[in-house]
Amino acid sequence: MSISRMYDQCHDFAYDFSMTTKCNVQTRFEPYSIHMKITLLSISLAIVALVSCKKDTSTNSSTNTGNNTGQQGNTGNQGEAPELGEISYNYTYKSLLLEFTSTGCPGCGSWGKPTFYSLVNEFKDQVIPIAAHIKYGDPMISGVSEALAGNRTGSRYTPQIWVNSKSIMALVNNRIDGTQSVQNARDFINNATKNEGFGLGSVMKIQNGKAYTRYGVHLKAEVPAGEYYVASYLMQDGIKAQQAGISSNQNPATHNYVVRQAANATWGNKISKKDGEELKAEWPHTYNDDVEEGQYLITILWKKEGNIYVPMNISKP
Repeated sequence: MSISRMYDQCHDFAYDFSMTTKCNVQTRFEPYSIHMKITLLSISLAIVALVSCKKDTSTNSSTNTGNNTGQQGNTGNQGEAPELGEISYNYTYKSLLLEFTSTGCPGCGSWGKPTFYSLVNEFKDQVIPIAAHIKYGDPMISGVSEALAGNRTGSRYTPQIWVNSKSIMALVNNRIDGTQSVQNARDFINNATKNEGFGLGSVMKIQNGKAYTRYGVHLKAEVPAGEYYVASYLMQDGIKAQQAGISSNQNPATHNYVVRQAANATWGNKISKKDGEELKAEWPHTYNDDVEEGQYLITILWKKEGNIYVPMNISKP
Protein backbone atom coordinates (compact mmCIF):
# COMPACT_ATOMS: atom_id res chain seq x y z
CA MET A 1 0.00 0.00 0.00
CA SER A 2 1.52 3.36 -0.95
CA ILE A 3 1.92 6.08 1.60
CA SER A 4 -0.71 8.73 1.07
CA ARG A 5 0.18 10.94 4.03
CA MET A 6 3.72 11.96 5.00
CA TYR A 7 2.74 14.21 7.87
CA ASP A 8 -0.16 14.91 10.15
CA GLN A 9 -1.50 18.44 10.09
CA CYS A 10 -3.40 17.54 13.26
CA HIS A 11 -0.11 17.28 15.18
CA ASP A 12 -0.48 13.65 16.21
CA PHE A 13 0.45 10.18 15.12
CA ALA A 14 -0.22 9.62 11.41
CA TYR A 15 -0.14 5.94 10.60
CA ASP A 16 -0.42 4.34 7.15
CA PHE A 17 -0.31 0.56 6.99
CA SER A 18 2.18 -1.57 5.04
CA MET A 19 3.94 -4.69 6.27
CA THR A 20 5.41 -3.05 9.36
CA THR A 21 3.94 -2.30 12.77
CA LYS A 22 6.59 0.25 13.66
CA CYS A 23 6.93 3.90 12.86
CA ASN A 24 9.90 6.19 12.62
CA VAL A 25 9.78 9.27 14.83
CA GLN A 26 12.12 11.60 16.63
CA THR A 27 10.68 12.80 19.91
CA ARG A 28 11.28 15.57 22.40
CA PHE A 29 8.92 15.34 25.37
CA GLU A 30 7.62 18.38 27.21
CA PRO A 31 4.94 18.64 29.93
CA TYR A 32 1.53 17.83 28.45
CA SER A 33 2.84 17.99 24.87
CA ILE A 34 5.07 16.17 22.43
CA HIS A 35 7.22 17.71 19.69
CA MET A 36 8.57 15.42 17.02
CA LYS A 37 10.35 15.51 13.67
CA ILE A 38 9.53 13.09 10.92
CA THR A 39 12.27 10.89 9.50
CA LEU A 40 11.20 9.19 6.29
CA LEU A 41 12.70 5.70 5.95
CA SER A 42 11.44 4.83 2.44
CA ILE A 43 8.28 4.99 0.37
CA SER A 44 7.50 1.34 1.16
CA LEU A 45 7.51 1.77 4.94
CA ALA A 46 4.43 2.58 7.01
CA ILE A 47 5.06 5.81 8.85
CA VAL A 48 3.55 6.90 12.05
CA ALA A 49 4.77 10.49 12.12
CA LEU A 50 4.71 11.96 15.58
CA VAL A 51 4.71 15.72 15.13
CA SER A 52 4.27 18.32 17.86
CA CYS A 53 1.19 17.33 19.78
CA LYS A 54 -1.14 20.15 20.68
CA LYS A 55 -1.01 21.00 24.36
CA ASP A 56 -3.73 19.19 26.26
CA THR A 57 -5.21 21.78 28.61
CA SER A 58 -7.84 19.52 30.15
CA THR A 59 -7.78 19.21 33.91
CA ASN A 60 -9.39 16.95 36.46
CA SER A 61 -13.08 17.74 36.69
CA SER A 62 -14.62 18.94 39.91
CA THR A 63 -16.30 16.24 41.93
CA ASN A 64 -19.64 16.27 43.68
CA THR A 65 -19.03 14.44 46.91
CA GLY A 66 -21.54 12.53 48.96
CA ASN A 67 -21.63 10.70 52.22
CA ASN A 68 -21.66 6.97 52.77
CA THR A 69 -25.44 6.79 52.82
CA GLY A 70 -25.82 8.16 49.30
CA GLN A 71 -26.33 11.56 47.71
CA GLN A 72 -29.06 12.66 45.33
CA GLY A 73 -27.96 13.31 41.78
CA ASN A 74 -29.96 15.13 39.11
CA THR A 75 -33.21 13.36 39.82
CA GLY A 76 -35.42 15.36 37.48
CA ASN A 77 -39.18 15.22 38.06
CA GLN A 78 -39.48 12.34 40.48
CA GLY A 79 -43.24 12.22 39.96
CA GLU A 80 -42.76 10.73 36.49
CA ALA A 81 -39.79 8.51 37.28
CA PRO A 82 -40.40 4.82 36.48
CA GLU A 83 -39.77 1.99 38.90
CA LEU A 84 -36.18 0.83 38.39
CA GLY A 85 -36.05 -2.18 40.68
CA GLU A 86 -33.17 -3.36 42.80
CA ILE A 87 -29.50 -3.08 41.85
CA SER A 88 -27.73 -6.38 41.28
CA TYR A 89 -24.13 -6.04 42.42
CA ASN A 90 -21.30 -7.59 40.44
CA TYR A 91 -18.04 -8.39 42.24
CA THR A 92 -16.19 -9.83 39.24
CA TYR A 93 -13.07 -7.82 38.50
CA LYS A 94 -12.76 -6.13 35.10
CA SER A 95 -9.94 -3.95 33.76
CA LEU A 96 -10.66 -0.57 32.19
CA LEU A 97 -9.48 -0.43 28.57
CA LEU A 98 -9.34 3.25 27.68
CA GLU A 99 -8.72 4.73 24.23
CA PHE A 100 -7.82 8.40 23.74
CA THR A 101 -8.80 9.23 20.20
CA SER A 102 -9.97 11.89 17.78
CA THR A 103 -11.80 11.86 14.45
CA GLY A 104 -9.25 14.42 13.23
CA CYS A 105 -6.22 12.23 14.02
CA PRO A 106 -5.10 9.99 11.10
CA GLY A 107 -3.17 7.65 13.40
CA CYS A 108 -6.30 7.11 15.43
CA GLY A 109 -8.13 5.84 12.37
CA SER A 110 -5.35 3.70 10.91
CA TRP A 111 -3.75 2.27 14.06
CA GLY A 112 -5.40 3.36 17.30
CA LYS A 113 -9.00 2.39 16.70
CA PRO A 114 -8.30 -0.98 14.98
CA THR A 115 -5.89 -1.90 17.78
CA PHE A 116 -8.38 -0.83 20.45
CA TYR A 117 -11.22 -2.85 18.89
CA SER A 118 -8.94 -5.86 18.47
CA LEU A 119 -8.05 -5.78 22.17
CA VAL A 120 -11.73 -5.42 23.11
CA ASN A 121 -12.54 -8.56 21.12
CA GLU A 122 -9.55 -10.49 22.46
CA PHE A 123 -10.32 -9.69 26.11
CA LYS A 124 -14.11 -9.28 25.96
CA ASP A 125 -14.55 -11.17 29.23
CA GLN A 126 -11.77 -9.30 31.06
CA VAL A 127 -12.18 -5.64 30.12
CA ILE A 128 -14.80 -2.95 29.71
CA PRO A 129 -13.85 -0.36 27.07
CA ILE A 130 -14.24 3.42 26.97
CA ALA A 131 -13.37 5.61 23.98
CA ALA A 132 -12.58 9.15 25.14
CA HIS A 133 -12.79 11.51 22.16
CA ILE A 134 -10.66 14.64 22.48
CA LYS A 135 -9.24 17.48 20.34
CA TYR A 136 -9.60 18.79 16.78
CA GLY A 137 -13.31 19.52 16.87
CA ASP A 138 -14.28 15.87 17.26
CA PRO A 139 -18.11 15.77 17.42
CA MET A 140 -17.98 13.28 20.30
CA ILE A 141 -15.91 15.46 22.62
CA SER A 142 -17.49 15.92 26.04
CA GLY A 143 -16.47 17.35 29.37
CA VAL A 144 -16.18 13.79 30.62
CA SER A 145 -13.83 12.68 27.84
CA GLU A 146 -11.61 15.71 28.38
CA ALA A 147 -11.48 15.10 32.14
CA LEU A 148 -10.49 11.47 31.56
CA ALA A 149 -7.73 12.70 29.24
CA GLY A 150 -6.54 15.11 31.91
CA ASN A 151 -6.23 12.22 34.37
CA ARG A 152 -3.28 10.73 32.44
CA THR A 153 0.27 10.85 33.73
CA GLY A 154 3.32 11.29 31.52
CA SER A 155 3.06 12.21 27.85
CA ARG A 156 -0.39 12.90 26.45
CA TYR A 157 -1.17 12.36 22.79
CA THR A 158 -3.45 10.50 20.41
CA PRO A 159 -3.76 7.69 19.56
CA GLN A 160 -3.07 6.38 23.02
CA ILE A 161 -4.46 3.28 24.75
CA TRP A 162 -4.37 2.61 28.46
CA VAL A 163 -5.14 -0.39 30.66
CA ASN A 164 -6.33 0.90 34.00
CA SER A 165 -3.70 3.50 34.99
CA LYS A 166 -0.95 2.39 32.57
CA SER A 167 -0.28 3.42 28.97
CA ILE A 168 0.40 0.48 26.67
CA MET A 169 2.30 2.64 24.18
CA ALA A 170 5.89 1.53 23.44
CA LEU A 171 8.58 3.72 21.88
CA VAL A 172 11.75 1.91 20.83
CA ASN A 173 14.61 3.87 19.26
CA ASN A 174 12.25 6.77 18.67
CA ARG A 175 9.76 4.52 16.91
CA ILE A 176 6.27 3.47 17.98
CA ASP A 177 6.36 -0.29 18.23
CA GLY A 178 2.82 -1.53 17.62
CA THR A 179 3.69 -5.14 18.37
CA GLN A 180 5.21 -4.31 21.74
CA SER A 181 2.33 -1.96 22.57
CA VAL A 182 -0.18 -4.79 22.07
CA GLN A 183 1.98 -7.14 24.14
CA ASN A 184 2.05 -4.53 26.91
CA ALA A 185 -1.74 -4.46 26.86
CA ARG A 186 -1.93 -8.23 27.13
CA ASP A 187 0.52 -8.26 30.04
CA PHE A 188 -1.28 -5.47 31.90
CA ILE A 189 -4.67 -7.16 31.51
CA ASN A 190 -3.51 -10.67 32.41
CA ASN A 191 -1.45 -9.49 35.40
CA ALA A 192 -3.95 -7.01 36.85
CA THR A 193 -4.67 -7.36 40.56
CA LYS A 194 -8.12 -8.92 40.74
CA ASN A 195 -9.64 -7.74 44.00
CA GLU A 196 -13.24 -8.95 44.10
CA GLY A 197 -14.20 -7.07 47.23
CA PHE A 198 -15.52 -4.19 45.12
CA GLY A 199 -19.18 -4.63 44.17
CA LEU A 200 -20.70 -2.32 41.56
CA GLY A 201 -24.09 -2.16 39.90
CA SER A 202 -26.62 0.03 38.14
CA VAL A 203 -30.11 0.03 36.69
CA MET A 204 -31.54 2.26 33.95
CA LYS A 205 -34.77 2.85 32.10
CA ILE A 206 -35.17 5.24 29.15
CA GLN A 207 -38.57 6.90 29.05
CA ASN A 208 -39.85 10.03 27.31
CA GLY A 209 -36.38 11.04 26.18
CA LYS A 210 -34.86 10.74 29.65
CA ALA A 211 -32.63 8.10 31.20
CA TYR A 212 -33.62 7.28 34.76
CA THR A 213 -30.79 5.54 36.58
CA ARG A 214 -29.61 4.34 39.92
CA TYR A 215 -26.08 3.15 40.62
CA GLY A 216 -24.22 1.98 43.68
CA VAL A 217 -21.24 0.37 45.34
CA HIS A 218 -20.68 -2.29 47.98
CA LEU A 219 -17.22 -2.35 49.56
CA LYS A 220 -16.54 -5.43 51.64
CA ALA A 221 -14.71 -5.19 54.94
CA GLU A 222 -11.44 -6.49 53.48
CA VAL A 223 -11.18 -3.61 50.98
CA PRO A 224 -8.26 -1.33 51.97
CA ALA A 225 -9.02 2.02 53.57
CA GLY A 226 -8.91 5.06 51.33
CA GLU A 227 -10.72 7.79 49.47
CA TYR A 228 -12.93 6.26 46.77
CA TYR A 229 -15.22 7.73 44.13
CA VAL A 230 -18.17 5.99 42.50
CA ALA A 231 -19.00 7.24 39.00
CA SER A 232 -21.64 6.27 36.46
CA TYR A 233 -21.32 7.01 32.74
CA LEU A 234 -23.83 7.05 29.90
CA MET A 235 -22.28 5.26 26.92
CA GLN A 236 -23.16 4.90 23.25
CA ASP A 237 -22.26 2.57 20.37
CA GLY A 238 -22.86 2.86 16.65
CA ILE A 239 -22.15 6.58 16.17
CA LYS A 240 -21.44 7.47 12.54
CA ALA A 241 -18.79 10.14 11.95
CA GLN A 242 -15.97 10.89 9.53
CA GLN A 243 -12.57 9.55 10.63
CA ALA A 244 -9.18 10.69 9.39
CA GLY A 245 -6.63 8.02 8.50
CA ILE A 246 -8.96 5.56 6.76
CA SER A 247 -10.06 5.20 3.14
CA SER A 248 -13.05 7.06 1.75
CA ASN A 249 -15.05 3.85 1.34
CA GLN A 250 -14.70 3.24 5.09
CA ASN A 251 -16.21 6.62 5.95
CA PRO A 252 -18.28 7.52 7.77
CA ALA A 253 -16.79 5.23 10.38
CA THR A 254 -18.76 3.56 13.16
CA HIS A 255 -17.59 4.66 16.61
CA ASN A 256 -18.34 2.42 19.60
CA TYR A 257 -17.82 2.59 23.38
CA VAL A 258 -18.13 6.39 23.34
CA VAL A 259 -18.50 8.08 26.73
CA ARG A 260 -21.25 10.71 26.50
CA GLN A 261 -22.25 11.91 29.97
CA ALA A 262 -21.54 11.33 33.65
CA ALA A 263 -23.69 11.44 36.76
CA ASN A 264 -22.46 13.92 39.40
CA ALA A 265 -19.43 15.13 37.41
CA THR A 266 -16.68 12.94 35.99
CA TRP A 267 -15.51 11.27 39.18
CA GLY A 268 -18.86 10.85 40.87
CA ASN A 269 -19.60 10.49 44.56
CA LYS A 270 -16.94 10.33 47.24
CA ILE A 271 -16.93 7.69 49.97
CA SER A 272 -14.25 7.37 52.63
CA LYS A 273 -13.43 3.80 53.64
CA LYS A 274 -11.91 2.80 56.99
CA ASP A 275 -10.04 -0.43 57.67
CA GLY A 276 -12.44 -3.26 58.50
CA GLU A 277 -15.50 -1.20 57.57
CA GLU A 278 -18.16 -2.44 55.15
CA LEU A 279 -19.84 0.22 53.02
CA LYS A 280 -22.83 0.28 50.72
CA ALA A 281 -24.21 3.37 48.99
CA GLU A 282 -26.56 4.10 46.09
CA TRP A 283 -27.38 7.25 44.11
CA PRO A 284 -30.20 8.14 41.70
CA HIS A 285 -29.54 10.23 38.60
CA THR A 286 -31.66 11.33 35.66
CA TYR A 287 -30.14 12.24 32.31
CA ASN A 288 -32.55 14.79 30.83
CA ASP A 289 -30.80 15.72 27.57
CA ASP A 290 -29.27 13.98 24.54
CA VAL A 291 -30.61 10.57 25.51
CA GLU A 292 -31.11 7.97 22.78
CA GLU A 293 -32.40 4.42 22.76
CA GLY A 294 -29.58 1.88 22.94
CA GLN A 295 -27.40 3.88 25.28
CA TYR A 296 -26.15 2.01 28.33
CA LEU A 297 -24.46 2.55 31.68
CA ILE A 298 -21.12 1.58 33.10
CA THR A 299 -20.06 2.18 36.69
CA ILE A 300 -16.46 2.69 37.82
CA LEU A 301 -14.95 2.69 41.27
CA TRP A 302 -11.99 5.08 41.38
CA LYS A 303 -9.46 5.48 44.18
CA LYS A 304 -7.86 8.88 44.68
CA GLU A 305 -4.06 8.56 44.83
CA GLY A 306 -2.47 11.99 44.99
CA ASN A 307 -4.02 13.98 42.14
CA ILE A 308 -4.83 10.92 40.03
CA TYR A 309 -7.94 8.75 39.98
CA VAL A 310 -7.03 5.06 39.67
CA PRO A 311 -9.73 2.59 38.51
CA MET A 312 -10.28 -0.23 41.00
CA ASN A 313 -13.15 -2.01 39.26
CA ILE A 314 -15.68 -1.40 36.50
CA SER A 315 -19.10 -2.88 35.87
CA LYS A 316 -21.64 -3.01 33.05
CA PRO A 317 -25.12 -4.46 33.73
